Amino acid sequence: MKPVLMFDNDGTLVDTPELIKASFDHAFSVYMPEKVLTEEERDSFLGPTLEDSFRKYFPEDMVGTLVKCYKEHNDTILPRVKAYPGVIACLKKWHEEGYPMAIVSTKHTPTLIRGFEYAGIDPAWFGVIIGGEQITRPKPDPEGLFLAMDAMNLPRENMVYVGDAVSDIEAGKNAGAYAIGFSDRKDRREKLREAGADAVVTDFEEIDRIVRQEDLYGKCI
Repeated sequence: MKPVLMFDNDGTLVDTPELIKASFDHAFSVYMPEKVLTEEERDSFLGPTLEDSFRKYFPEDMVGTLVKCYKEHNDTILPRVKAYPGVIACLKKWHEEGYPMAIVSTKHTPTLIRGFEYAGIDPAWFGVIIGGEQITRPKPDPEGLFLAMDAMNLPRENMVYVGDAVSDIEAGKNAGAYAIGFSDRKDRREKLREAGADAVVTDFEEIDRIVRQEDLYGKCI
């Protein structure tokens, strides 16, 4: 029995953090030009929903407008998106070897799939793609992971969830999954460890070695 491999998207499969930050920068330049975002604040936008991020700075009746502004700008720079090194090779190999795979992301599905097209990732490799519009309780709630397992008609066990944000690790642990933190930044890796990640890696070959460990199954159940 192979573990079910589930992935966050932004910052995990595709290298989008700087594109995300640039789109937030644009929205703030239009609606709060006097605000100079610190790098810590910009980092805080990686993981939460757009709505939750904007609510920290703007009244509720402006959130929809900010989200629209963000998405319009993000659409213009989406063609720049690339997969992280090793991602495509590993995903293709796991698919060919019969590993069940899924995406659980806060990004809405149509945008996510368009990004895959630019990055060279085949959506058909995944049994299901759960986008933010399908989730009522975003990460760290495990709802998205459970929706993916249910959609694939698989028991809610033997799961691996890979993500780059603390909320990804917390969602994985809340679902009873083996939670893998992925980041090429030392400061973010420390935060992933502090969040309780079962493993923290810098490349997908490390993930490949982990999922092939025979004792992984017992840790996931």
